[in-house]
Amino acid sequence: MLRAQPPIDQGKIPSRSSPLAPTRGAWPIIEEVGASRAWLITATLGVAACKFDAALVEGYQCGVDDRCPSGLMCVEDLCVSGVADVDAGPDPDATPAAVGCGGLGLLRDEFADATRGPQWDFFEDPGATIAETGGHLAITVAANAGGPYAGYISSYRYDLTSSSITTEVTAIAGRNTILEIRNSVGERAQLAAGVDDLEAAVYGGPAEGTRTTIPYDAVAQRWWRFREADGTLYWEYSANGSSWTALHSEASPIDVTHVRGIVSAGDALVTASEARFEVINPDAPSVGFCAASTLVDPLDGQLQPNWEFWEDACDLTITGGRVQMSYPTGVGEAWCGFGSNHIYDLTESAIYIDAMGVALATNFTSYFQVMDAFDGETRAEIGREGGSIAFVQRVDGVEVDTEYDPYDATADRYWKIALVGADLVFQTSPDASTWVTHLTVAAGFDVSATRIVVGAGHYSPGPGTPVTTTFHGLNTP
Repeated sequence: MLRAQPPIDQGKIPSRSSPLAPTRGAWPIIEEVGASRAWLITATLGVAACKFDAALVEGYQCGVDDRCPSGLMCVEDLCVSGVADVDAGPDPDATPAAVGCGGLGLLRDEFADATRGPQWDFFEDPGATIAETGGHLAITVAANAGGPYAGYISSYRYDLTSSSITTEVTAIAGRNTILEIRNSVGERAQLAAGVDDLEAAVYGGPAEGTRTTIPYDAVAQRWWRFREADGTLYWEYSANGSSWTALHSEASPIDVTHVRGIVSAGDALVTASEARFEVINPDAPSVGFCAASTLVDPLDGQLQPNWEFWEDACDLTITGGRVQMSYPTGVGEAWCGFGSNHIYDLTESAIYIDAMGVALATNFTSYFQVMDAFDGETRAEIGREGGSIAFVQRVDGVEVDTEYDPYDATADRYWKIALVGADLVFQTSPDASTWVTHLTVAAGFDVSATRIVVGAGHYSPGPGTPVTTTFHGLNTP
């Protein structure tokens, strides 16, 4: 029979504290495990000039909606020097013409239940603590603790194209309180506040640096937002969460199609301080996660940014249009696999994989799963173990529906999981065209937010000899 899969937290990225203490003006180091990736957030505080299209000079009279030249700011109705300008750009309140699926607006939390939700991972250096309390996310930074940071980072990647991420900030912690978006190669954009200023910045790429800095106003800048529209990225603030002002805007300096949302605070302080975030994305977007059928991957390139992977006493490689998992000794317990970095919707949709080459060996299993994105113990799965192919619905760790049939390498080359009406349908095919249904059951979980997981491995004591198993493309014949 197909047994429970290894105890890998496939729904989230394990948390890991920063191994290095950032220096003054630097952001923390956050490591993402499972794919040997590390993200380094560093920043040097400063003021960079931004473009202005009018021949205005210092002393020019300005009003509430007026801008000043680069290096000047509207203070008491006059443009004065010493602060970078606010680049209003196009109407910051405009609604994007088209909203795509899988947007960053789907990352939501009101911090009302005093428990970290499964949509988040966290980081917490010694000297900084994070907790949901009193209806907000509180990050407390101790004094003289060497510059610690703490924060939340989304467990999954989202697409910021024609989307946004919004937060309400009711307190800042000392020098750095941050809203950040970060992509798969470590490029990031930040909205950050300290005691004196609010800044827009970009780091991790060739054009990194501070874009704009203005004096921090806790009332006028209570709400922060990143928004993308028509290829332009906006750093925005608001007093009420409905009428927005652009702190800065420019053609998107980073790829925003695979980003994580981050809120954090920290740095070296002489007085203990606390940052408070009240909400992430208070309003639900009009479009949900992308259909599972849109995940088309021939697996002929690299896994990133669509997938993360893990290797435990085995080797995972992509070669010749397939993912190959090799178990060099066949002894003990070993697991390899890869899981989607984005969330997908199986509602009235389907996903299939070319499982040609899955191995036959004692105590060895290969599996394909459509998993509850926030509960790794709840999933629909197809797998081969020994001479059987198994079709299973597992809810809260319990197999509630199962079908075990003899495995036929030709007839069962393609494995498919679909939702038709309210039913999960498990099928196989020799050619990805003619499908045979093996099991149809009522879906026992919400399939509108799922993660796609593919993997294989052996249980202890193992088959005793080396094993190699392969998977080919998804949703492609």
